[in-house]
Amino acid sequence: MIVGGGSLPFEMARRLVEKLSVMLTPSWVRTLAQPIAVGDVVAYLLEAIDTRLPEGGIFEIGGADTISYGGLMREIAQQRGRRRWMIPVPVLSPRLSSRWLSLFSPREARVGKAMIEGVRNETIVKDRSAETAFRVRPVGIREAVRRALAETVRPGPALSGRRSLLAAATTIGVCLAVGAVGSLANAVSLSSWYPTLSKPSWCPPGWVFGSVWTVMYVLMGVAAWRVWRRDGILEARLPLALFTVQLVLNGAWSWIFFGARAPAAALVEIVALWLAVLATTVFFFPRDRVAGWMMVPYLAWASFATALNAAIVGLNP
Repeated sequence: MIVGGGSLPFEMARRLVEKLSVMLTPSWVRTLAQPIAVGDVVAYLLEAIDTRLPEGGIFEIGGADTISYGGLMREIAQQRGRRRWMIPVPVLSPRLSSRWLSLFSPREARVGKAMIEGVRNETIVKDRSAETAFRVRPVGIREAVRRALAETVRPGPALSGRRSLLAAATTIGVCLAVGAVGSLANAVSLSSWYPTLSKPSWCPPGWVFGSVWTVMYVLMGVAAWRVWRRDGILEARLPLALFTVQLVLNGAWSWIFFGARAPAAALVEIVALWLAVLATTVFFFPRDRVAGWMMVPYLAWASFATALNAAIVGLNP
């Protein structure tokens, strides 16, 4: 396992650390290896040019430390100043792992499966003859990761200029359109049916809902745009798919509660909506911290709306 900017194992570990706060780690993540800094590999190759070596000889080279792939991710997280929870699970096979990888890091997924197959086997230096044949003394994992992170070029946003402005107009426009479609279901029931319902004392006046929801739709639209702009649709397809699911559930709630006048069914639906908003918020944070925080007011408002829906169901059996 070579540690350096552009190395597939290193880049895959780095991207997973940056995108996921919580990781389910299958057994292959705990397989031991001796990751070696790319600079040390180059040093070995350069020295081999001028060193008298046995023809056809094989030398095993590795870094100074023995560590697992999970240990590599923990070291990256520590040097990035990020806390990551790694939950070991015994059931993820390489095939399932590669599918999981395609959701979170599609750029590496095509060759990731082959790498995972290789990582399942320990790669520990057993023949130490390189230590006497070469003057190279490989660095440890901490220094190797420090160098690799320093070499890593931070990619710019996937969208810029007109494409970025068009994406912003699209996400904000779609969110406001969903709100407008939902308000069509409110038109009749707000003036005739809704006032007849018993409501808790902490229920705000009707005009508050329209104002707050407008702000929420703009915030969530900007949040989705930031994630889209940063990674592009392919790379960010999972968080954007979750965002789409919660948006559909958002629009459907008004038609169930006001259109069908079914508060109990709407309560079931809004619980699903709340879970979808929570998942979207969690997956937005590693992609773009600002986008994650922009979803927090929406999550709080969805929590309040769920509690109000539940109270209305309880007061109107």
